[in-house]
Amino acid sequence: MNKSCVVLTTINKPGPVIHELMDRGFELIVVGDKKTPDGYRSLDLHFLNIEDQRELFGDFADMLPYNHYARKNLGYLYAIRNGYDRIIETDDDNLPMEGWPCLPESKRGAQIEGPEFPNVYRYFTDKHIWPRGYPLDRISNPALAIKENISADNIHVWQGLVDGDPDVDAIFRLTRKTSDEHFQFERKNAVIVKKGCVVPFNTQNTTWLKQSSFAFLYLPCTVSFRATDILKSYVAQFCIWAQGGAIGFTQATALQDRNAHDLMRDFEDEQYLYTNFYRIIETLRKVPYDGQASDLKKAYGALAENGLVEPTEVELVEQWLNLIETV
Repeated sequence: MNKSCVVLTTINKPGPVIHELMDRGFELIVVGDKKTPDGYRSLDLHFLNIEDQRELFGDFADMLPYNHYARKNLGYLYAIRNGYDRIIETDDDNLPMEGWPCLPESKRGAQIEGPEFPNVYRYFTDKHIWPRGYPLDRISNPALAIKENISADNIHVWQGLVDGDPDVDAIFRLTRKTSDEHFQFERKNAVIVKKGCVVPFNTQNTTWLKQSSFAFLYLPCTVSFRATDILKSYVAQFCIWAQGGAIGFTQATALQDRNAHDLMRDFEDEQYLYTNFYRIIETLRKVPYDGQASDLKKAYGALAENGLVEPTEVELVEQWLNLIETV
């Protein structure tokens, strides 16, 4: 029997997503920030306010930036420390569908074999759409190359898609015809991504199944809110491949009623992804991975050497790994 939990961070009062997950019996770990209002202490969940975070995680809690999505790292650490062997990530504006997170039961499935940078959304829709973090010069890429009947035993992370307002970049939102279109992906079986095919995934509807990969949950702190989980996904893929694992995607299992955003601010925060994608991937390809948690430090060390993260990122990764090793 898996001991699972749901980790999220929020600056909003408890809303429908929180109450729905509680009603369904999920164990919630909610990470507070300076803007998080009162109201969580009285609920049947694990709430970590600023004082709790400092008491539990010391200097690392103080080193993380405030008012930043990367404080979610403290929720991951809490989950690891308390022995959860399945960590589910979501956000407070992603309403779970029936049966969520709806992980595939089949031990075999279709696999994306190419191109090198596949747009996974194209497997679930023929509409012109791409995920946040996808290289803009590839949005007209040819169709996916698919191979059937591939083993799914080695999936370390399942990324569920989201209907309603999916995870797309600001350019997509700024250029589509209607701002309130309700998007729906096709209902299809899950798909595996072949090693070497680099895809962005996020932290909105994501299930981590392997404890050996939990070190790679780390969210980088020296990039913007709109870039942190995407950079995390690129690093995690290379590290998971070194462990013989893979990433898979499921049909939409949640509905996003997106919190208010300034799209031009989102655009500014995503510049890092638009302009540095190939440098990031080239850097990560050259890292000598060995299938251990220490691969995380190697990856961020290489990114820092190439000016893609700040040097302090490596210090934070060292602290993170030290805390995991003491569990």
